[in-house]
Amino acid sequence: MENDEPTPTDSISVLLDVTVINSKEVIVEATFCNKLDVTVGVLKREILYNKWMNWGAFSVMRGNKEIKYIGLRLYKINEHEHKENLYNLIPGGSYTARIKLHNEYDLSRSGTYTVTYRGYWRLPDEEGNDDLFYVRSNTVEFKLKKGIQYYLVREQAYRDFLDEPWRGDFFGAAGCRQPVMA
Repeated sequence: MENDEPTPTDSISVLLDVTVINSKEVIVEATFCNKLDVTVGVLKREILYNKWMNWGAFSVMRGNKEIKYIGLRLYKINEHEHKENLYNLIPGGSYTARIKLHNEYDLSRSGTYTVTYRGYWRLPDEEGNDDLFYVRSNTVEFKLKKGIQYYLVREQAYRDFLDEPWRGDFFGAAGCRQPVMA
């Protein structure tokens, strides 16, 4: 029987590190580690595979204000049914993703920010059922001396995403922002 409510898990650990480059780029390195003794088939979108984000994987805050995800949003139907959408995280294995946070969240204001990964993963429980678990990382603080400006490139981001070898039916998509090169 599957859980209706996600429960926290320590079976998957997520460690974040943040690098700010001249207040022009904010790079988040997320390392996902499997602490289980079985291989876990994780949706590639959950581990930010191939530098892609198509959902708000991070909780980003500036002070007490939540910064909304502004990147590409793409919803797929029956995503779990296609093996090519899964990444096999072996026992004791890890996967590291590097994401340009400034392309996915509005970091246009200076200040002190925090970032935390949070996701809901289907993982095997003690009985071997795939239950929904809450996966969360450490929280990392970073500072921007000046904000990073953006403009919309919705159509190109959508075209680039469709060129990826993903399977499944698309349900919908929304916009994406990229930094303005000065």
